[in-house]
Order: sequence, then C-alpha cells, then structure tokens
Amino acid sequence: MHPKVCMFLEATMLPSYEGATQRFTNLSYHLARQGYPTVIFHVYRGWSDLNKIRKQPYRTYIVEPSKFYDGFDQIIALMEEEAINIVQFSDYERILMFGSYIKKLKTLKYVMKYMMSFLIFSLH
Repeated sequence: MHPKVCMFLEATMLPSYEGATQRFTNLSYHLARQGYPTVIFHVYRGWSDLNKIRKQPYRTYIVEPSKFYDGFDQIIALMEEEAINIVQFSDYERILMFGSYIKKLKTLKYVMKYMMSFLIFSLH
C-alpha cells in the first residue's frame, strides 16, 4: 500500500497561473494516477474553479482562510482521519505554523518543504 501524501495550497489552484501551484497540482495529479492517495488542503478565496477541482483524481478539502490561519483543529482532525503519512509544504512559514500540531499525528512519517524531487525519490 502506498503512503498517503498531503499538500497545502494557498494560491489559485485550478486553473493554475503560478509555477509553484502548477507543480503542486501536477504532482498531485500524477501521484494520484499512479495509486498514491493524495490529499490537498486548499485555502479557497473564490479564485479557483471548484468544478475543475472536483474532477481531479485526488481529494481536495476546501478551507476558508480563517480556518486555515486560525482554526488548525479542524484541519488536524481531517489529517488524522485521512491517516496522512507524508506532508509536503510550500514554505517554511506553514511548517512553523502547523509543525507542533502535525507532529502529534500517529500516522505521520515524513514532512518536507517544497522539494518535489525529494518527495518523488522518497516514494520509490
């Protein structure tokens, strides 16, 4: 069984206009297509096309900005329910923000910052 991967996206998700977001959405798409369960927590500000997101092969949780920045309990509960094994962050600020919360997840094996190649190599 493949490990379950989790990512956080704060910018426009789909359609994607930024390089970093493009990498995260492409990576999520290809991981899911190869059988790696993938979960995205997307901070929704009204910029993304929810219909396009629903059609993707990975699970996406739509999170209000206030819940993402101030209400970690709900996100952590969902991560625990999903039995997340690997968390991929886009920046160190998110690691500092969530670090003390996610380290308590029983299923968590690995946390990394932005290095897509490290994630890919760690899965094979």
